[in-house]
Amino acid sequence: MSPTLQLEISAICIIHIIAIVLSVVCLAVFTMKSRRDDPSANAFLILQGAMTLWMVFKILKTVSPDVTLRWVFILGYYACTCVVEAAFIEFGHAYARGTRLPRKIRPLVYGLPVLQFSWILTNPLHFLFYGHYDFYGDSFGPLFYAHMLIEYTYFGVGLFYCRLRFKKEFSTRNRAVTWIVSTAILVPLFLNLLYITKVLHTLTFMARIPVIFDITPIVFTWSTLLFMYATFNHDLFSLTPLMRHEITHHLNLPIALFNRRFRLGYTNGAFQSLFASGHAMDDFLATLPDQLEKSGESGFEARIGDASFVVSCRKIRTVTGGQLLVTLRNVTQYKAIQADIMAGQEKIEEKNKRVNETIRQLKELSKGSARKFVARELHDIIGHSLVAAIKLLEVARIYGPHDTTRGLPSLTHAVTALDTGLSGIKAVPESQEESGRVTGEELKKEIDELIEQARHTGLDASLNLQGMIYLLEPALYTTLHRTCTEIITNCLKHADATRLFLSVKIRETHAHLMAVDNGKGAHPLIPGSGLLGMEERARALGGEAHFSSEDGFMTRITIPRQGDLSVS
Repeated sequence: MSPTLQLEISAICIIHIIAIVLSVVCLAVFTMKSRRDDPSANAFLILQGAMTLWMVFKILKTVSPDVTLRWVFILGYYACTCVVEAAFIEFGHAYARGTRLPRKIRPLVYGLPVLQFSWILTNPLHFLFYGHYDFYGDSFGPLFYAHMLIEYTYFGVGLFYCRLRFKKEFSTRNRAVTWIVSTAILVPLFLNLLYITKVLHTLTFMARIPVIFDITPIVFTWSTLLFMYATFNHDLFSLTPLMRHEITHHLNLPIALFNRRFRLGYTNGAFQSLFASGHAMDDFLATLPDQLEKSGESGFEARIGDASFVVSCRKIRTVTGGQLLVTLRNVTQYKAIQADIMAGQEKIEEKNKRVNETIRQLKELSKGSARKFVARELHDIIGHSLVAAIKLLEVARIYGPHDTTRGLPSLTHAVTALDTGLSGIKAVPESQEESGRVTGEELKKEIDELIEQARHTGLDASLNLQGMIYLLEPALYTTLHRTCTEIITNCLKHADATRLFLSVKIRETHAHLMAVDNGKGAHPLIPGSGLLGMEERARALGGEAHFSSEDGFMTRITIPRQGDLSVS
């Protein structure tokens, strides 16, 4: 064996072994950190594995002791190249489209590499792929160039698919990233083309380099490193779990990973900060197995220091068996809000008891016509205060656990609504005889308070009152006030409306009230106790009431005026 041949064999082995080690490391890292449901990542893994085996067979072919064994390694060598071309077109399609190749074209895509390998496998029968082969003087036949043409066609189609994704993916990236990814694909193909066309041989001899061999697999290893760089730093693949340690370590949610024997394997930064004291962690871990056995995956509440947590456990499958993922969710603030809501509910329940007791007493005192009058007054006052309180409690229930700025004030407004109702009940006379006059300005103030309560429930209500300078008869004042109360109550309770407009016009000869909402209306319109009460109040003063339920709900009431109407 000549010194030049010895040098070439040594160079091939050393360089390829280094490339194999780097490829195996890349393959291992990518396998551990890639998503199993990403078809492009899976195709890339197959591509990388085939190239690594290609280099292994290249070394074995180089150091084989006889021609027969050398031929076996050559078959393995070309089997890997056939896998590479099919894997590359599969990778390109998955990377561009997000799915594997369609089933209809898979037989063609995979069948051609099988046909190519059959040419190589049967070469000793026809010598159309290799004219002859030895270490230094291999000569290729026509089937070799047909094989290379098919291989480059596969790579061309794969490159076309990759370009579709690259054009979209890297349109906003800097040119350096685009150059790195493009070079990783094109350089190995370019060098391989120079090798098979003997251009690389000529350049090597001109440079007086004594060693020449196919460096395509080695350059591919360099390309793999570039691909890994692009993947980890520029999200070449959609590999969300790629950096799961780095992601979980910076989460505010405490996370810990245990094996089946509850031995601690991993904790993120939030978990470590929570258990800054080793003693506190030991106490928690000592009770954790029993608590999880009782609660299962539904979780349990635990007190750690001054904070309350909900501890949840999930079983996950891994290569080494099974592990337990334990998370701790801080519910201290929710507990405080819950306590405030419960305290508010207790106060409201107490107010309700007092209101109900007052109602019971008033009902017992009602007799004859006074019974009907008081019942109507109670319907208007209690109905509005309870409906407003219920709506405000719904707001507190919805926003309480998440937004204390809206939840807690709603509880306060609910208590205020019940207090107002209780005060109104106490002020109800035993008969319809009333004395004293008020101005329209005082009426506006009363109605504005009702509207403000309604706004806290989410209803967009507005009032337009004209004629505030006039003095109002007590009966007219009561009728207008109670009618507005009933309209707002119906809007909150029945209409499912988001907007309400009230218009009150007081003139020398009459008073006119109109209300319009954007609710669901009533089809058909069957007056209940509220609408009948409004009609009765209007008729008692010589007026009339009309209701319409075509688009939302409209109320129109006109009442004539009597007596001295000037402002004193």
